[in-house]
Amino acid sequence: MNIMNNVMGKVSPRYRSLSRWCENYVEILSMKDLSPKTMTCRRANINNLIEHLGDMAVAQIQPMHVARAVRAVTDSGRPYAAKNMLKEANSVFNEALLAGWALTNPAAHLKPLRPQPARSRLSLEQWQRIYRHAEVHGQGWLTHALRLALLSGQRRTDLVNLTFKHEWDGHLHVHQQKTGERIAIPTCLGLNAIGMTLADALEECRRYHQSGTHLLRKKGGKQLGAASLSTRFAEARDHVIAPGEWRGKMPATFHEIRSLSERLYRDQGVDTMTLLGHRSQKTTDGYNDDRGLTHGTWRTVEMSRVSESAEKR
Repeated sequence: MNIMNNVMGKVSPRYRSLSRWCENYVEILSMKDLSPKTMTCRRANINNLIEHLGDMAVAQIQPMHVARAVRAVTDSGRPYAAKNMLKEANSVFNEALLAGWALTNPAAHLKPLRPQPARSRLSLEQWQRIYRHAEVHGQGWLTHALRLALLSGQRRTDLVNLTFKHEWDGHLHVHQQKTGERIAIPTCLGLNAIGMTLADALEECRRYHQSGTHLLRKKGGKQLGAASLSTRFAEARDHVIAPGEWRGKMPATFHEIRSLSERLYRDQGVDTMTLLGHRSQKTTDGYNDDRGLTHGTWRTVEMSRVSESAEKR
């Protein structure tokens, strides 16, 4: 079959292998304005697709072949990789259609995957326990990182890059590394749940380890790495939270402070979509989902919201 495809491939690109088309597809992606991190993720999706279907001629790939590839990746314990591969396959074959390499898009017949998140969310009470432990036993910078993460709602990679020069005109200016979004957060913004503002957290950052330009820094003033935040957070978390509290899910990581921040700020009526740097409310709503964290607890109806609803009528 490969010999026949090689012969026919000289006449029609539809008989050339998917791996050959993916070489062209990568060139198409390279002409788009994609960040290096996004490009790395896209290449990983493409490589997964090539691993399972790369030797097949583009014209021979049917929906059942794509389904088998997706199932194989899912069965290997990588449901999110399978989800991303299917999404990439749709793009791969759409571009192949436009270039005359395919007549149909076999990936278009498959429903998008919705894998269940395996990682638990973090509650405020759990965050407070971790914070109290860090105050006594943790690295000097850990409590500052916990406060700054909760009050700003930003990713760990952005937190470690923040310097005092990022604060001006009453705002903390964050240029998000992942998406390129530029967010100006009022330093007067605060969380009622912990009785602190972002300005308070910034002032605390100024007071410890006087030398250094970064908000989060080591004793010598050197910048922290994002991995250090995750490692020290996990150590403190495991000291104060028993494995059974996660209800069979993976323990919450440092990144889950971002979701906790969103949930707390939304309860205060803050524009969390802008705070988190999202362009879609649907993305922000994903952070608002507590993944069953409050399942079985009573939710109290707030009278102020009832009054607002009545007035609108």
